[in-house]
Amino acid sequence: MKKKSLLIISALLLVSLFNSCEKEYEAPVSNVVDMSGRWWIQLWLDTDGDGVLNHDNDYLYLDYADTGFDFTTSNDAANSKDSLWLVDNAIWPFQSKIAVNTETKEFVKGDYISIIPSQDPSVVELVTSIEGKIIPKGATSLIGKKVDSIFFKVEFADSPGDVFYYSGIKYTGQPDEDY
Repeated sequence: MKKKSLLIISALLLVSLFNSCEKEYEAPVSNVVDMSGRWWIQLWLDTDGDGVLNHDNDYLYLDYADTGFDFTTSNDAANSKDSLWLVDNAIWPFQSKIAVNTETKEFVKGDYISIIPSQDPSVVELVTSIEGKIIPKGATSLIGKKVDSIFFKVEFADSPGDVFYYSGIKYTGQPDEDY
């Protein structure tokens, strides 16, 4: 009986020894983590066509409270250092993988296809990313906290000639900072 008890205790010690040597899981880090997040967005229309957002001359199409924080930027499946997803689920639904410069936090100018189809199946939804950038600590939240801001201009295939400005601040997750 002593031998069996000794064998059982030895087996248990070996099992616990192997389990204690397991390495703790470490989640991978996104290569575009500084550009990723959820955003409160305003949508502006460049009504005067000058290519510059001007609060006095351009039309505020939708404000923060109208859009919620259903706009996101995130890494792609390959965790690239030079691209991210722009996903708008609230305003003008589109989802485009765009080229970025993580050093300057700028969106690379170019034409991008949205993987969310347009209302008209004969139209391939093309999103022209004219220019854009994420500015670290470039905005102030409702309670005065410095947060990142985002700004970019787009033109959609189903509204040619109309330039829209997406302007916003990073969502903090704090209820007292909700619009």
